Amino acid sequence: MSNLALVHTLPKKSVYPQIMSYLNSISNESLNTKKTYLTALQMFFDTTRHKTLENLTEDDLGYNLCEIEQYQQLLLRKYKRTTVNVKMNAVKKLFEKLHKYGLNVDLTAFDVKKVKVHDQESYGSLNPQEMDAIIKFLVDQGKVQQSLLVRLAYETAFRKTSMLDLTWSNFTERAGDVLVRCVGKGNIIDTKRITKTLYQDLLDNKTDDTKVFTFSSSTVQRMMDSINEHFDFGDRSITFHSFKKASIEEVGRLTNNDLKLMQRHGNHASVTTTLTSYLSRKDVEDLVIVDSTFEENENMYVFSLTSGQVYDIIKSMNQEEQERFKEIAKQKGYV
Repeated sequence: MSNLALVHTLPKKSVYPQIMSYLNSISNESLNTKKTYLTALQMFFDTTRHKTLENLTEDDLGYNLCEIEQYQQLLLRKYKRTTVNVKMNAVKKLFEKLHKYGLNVDLTAFDVKKVKVHDQESYGSLNPQEMDAIIKFLVDQGKVQQSLLVRLAYETAFRKTSMLDLTWSNFTERAGDVLVRCVGKGNIIDTKRITKTLYQDLLDNKTDDTKVFTFSSSTVQRMMDSINEHFDFGDRSITFHSFKKASIEEVGRLTNNDLKLMQRHGNHASVTTTLTSYLSRKDVEDLVIVDSTFEENENMYVFSLTSGQVYDIIKSMNQEEQERFKEIAKQKGYV
C-alpha cells in the first residue's frame, strides 16, 4: 500500500474531548447554562454539518462569515431575538475556546453582530381557560406525558430545563402535602407544593424508574409548534416560558397580587423581575374610573336587588371576579 493511501485511511482527529472540556468549564458556574449551551451546539453542528458532537473532527471546524450569517438568519425565522443571541453566543464562545486549545479555527467567521432587541421582548401569557384547552388538546393528541409536563409547569412555575431533569426522588410527601424540589436558575434550589391529583397522574403514567419525563427539549419544542399551529393566540408570543408566566399571574390573581408570594412562586431574586415581566399589562379597558362627583346615594340601587338577581349577577362574573367575591365573603366570615 502506498504512503498516500495510508494517509487517506488514517482516522480523523475528534474534537469531542475539547468540546466537553469547554462545556464542563461552564458547568462550574451553572449547570443550566451548560445545558443551554449544549443544546445550542448540538443544533448548530447538526444544522451546518449534519453531525453529532461525538462525530465532529477538526475538518468540520472550517466556517466562513457567510455561513455564520446564514445560520443566524435561519434562527431568526424560528426563535425570539434574545434566544438567537444566546445560541449564537454559545457557538462563538466555543470557537474562542477551541482557538485557545490550539485548534485551527478562523475566529473572524464569528464577527457577526448580535441582532438588535428593539424593545424588551415579553413572553405572552395564558389565562386558566387557555391552559385547560392546551392540556386537553395534548391529551386528545395522545401526548399524555407532555400534558403532564404542562400541568406541572402551571402548578410550579418551574423552568423547562429544570423539569426535564426531575427524578422521582425529587418528590416527597410531608404532612399531607406533595412537595417537588428542583434546581432552578443560578443553581438555586426551588421547592413547591403541587396537587395530589397531579402527583397521582404522574405516578399513573410513570415510564421510567428514575426520570419523570423521558423526552428531550426538542420534543418540547415540537409540542409548542403544534400548540401554536392549533390555537390562535393573536399577536401573543406563546412559548414554553408562557406557562411559567401564566402560573405566576394565577398566583397574583388568587392572592390579590401579593408581590412577595408571586416573587417566591417565580423563584425571582428581585421583586423587580416580578413587576416588570410577570404582571399582566393593563389596557385602557382594565382601568377603573375615578368619579369626582361623590354622589352619596349613587349605589343605593344595590339594596333593591333580590337574592335571585344577585345570584344571577355572580353567575355572570368571570373567574377572577368570582374569586374576589369569595375572598370578600371569607373576610366577612360569611363562608
